[in-house]
Amino acid sequence: MRPMLPRLTEGLMARVDRVTDRLRDRLTPGAQPRAVPAGTPPAPATTTPYPRVNQALGARAALANDFFGGWQPTDVALFEKYHHARKGLAGHVTDYFGVRTPIEYVPWATGSDGQVQSEPPIPDDGVRAEAIEYFALLDTLEHSRGSEFSMIELGASYGPWTCLAGVLAMRAGKKKISLRAVEAGSFFMKHIPAYFALNGLKAGRGKVKFDLRAIHGAVGVKPGVMHFPVISNATENGGQALQETAKTDYVGRTVEHEPVDVKTLDGVFEGLDVIDLVHCDIQGSEDEVLTFGAALLTQRVKRMFIGTHSRSIEGKLIECFHRHGWSLVRERPTHFEHRLDTLSTTGMTLRDGGQYWVNTKLTKR
Repeated sequence: MRPMLPRLTEGLMARVDRVTDRLRDRLTPGAQPRAVPAGTPPAPATTTPYPRVNQALGARAALANDFFGGWQPTDVALFEKYHHARKGLAGHVTDYFGVRTPIEYVPWATGSDGQVQSEPPIPDDGVRAEAIEYFALLDTLEHSRGSEFSMIELGASYGPWTCLAGVLAMRAGKKKISLRAVEAGSFFMKHIPAYFALNGLKAGRGKVKFDLRAIHGAVGVKPGVMHFPVISNATENGGQALQETAKTDYVGRTVEHEPVDVKTLDGVFEGLDVIDLVHCDIQGSEDEVLTFGAALLTQRVKRMFIGTHSRSIEGKLIECFHRHGWSLVRERPTHFEHRLDTLSTTGMTLRDGGQYWVNTKLTKR
């Protein structure tokens, strides 16, 4: 998950609104310029003697941190295919695909309480994730064959991607759906089963056979115990598991830790011959875990989305999975700001990135 997404999304949408207002004022005869709220940062200049520079400045003003967003115009039609209109429910936000999320899971979105998202999540959904993550799941479903579907979420939080995958697979007519959500934080673990049930994912429902598992543990390379930040509310999302306890985390926050068992990839995969999609968002541990398990992933996983947390990690993952014959279908680089006072480059990341990979040894693009 992306703990810094709400703040950056608000900034992005504010810029989009300002650009939209300027265009409306220019194109509407007799329109009066809209008042700018006090304290609003000045919009960047969009007029120079150079047409290409003007075009680039306008795009940057509108897209901000999504300048290299990992989405394509063709994604709109794909997202529309899976759109599911649904009435709003107080205390929840209902996404474009009809999945309801309690506001207590996304407290930064209190302004969306009871609302329904009526537009595709491009460049993001304004709540938790960017378009590239949705594309990875929908593209996986588009290429899924047969009556079975399996998906694993590593670093699951309350299980948003396993839940959405299950809902969409059920609507697509899958008869056997296997979902495994692995989460290190005990706070979020207790919410995963309830979140599944809220959105109709229940064992024994109709003709669909569900295998739903919420697994409490930190994903690692060998069995043992790691230490994970103690979480008391959903705003503290984004913790990283450590071998040893520390007074501060990778972004400099003062935190307490609790011991948690390590879950290895082979243990999480047990009982599944082939997995349609792995969604991994483990806050800077993706390099160690996925490169160590690359051979196993190549044997068992068709597609994989990786939330990335530093530029160096992105490069290592590209080198690794290129060597193993995977195809990088989409990517969205991390946005970071270099700071000499921060020891970890992961802690310099302002907005996480993403990579969507297809395993050419198990499936064709």
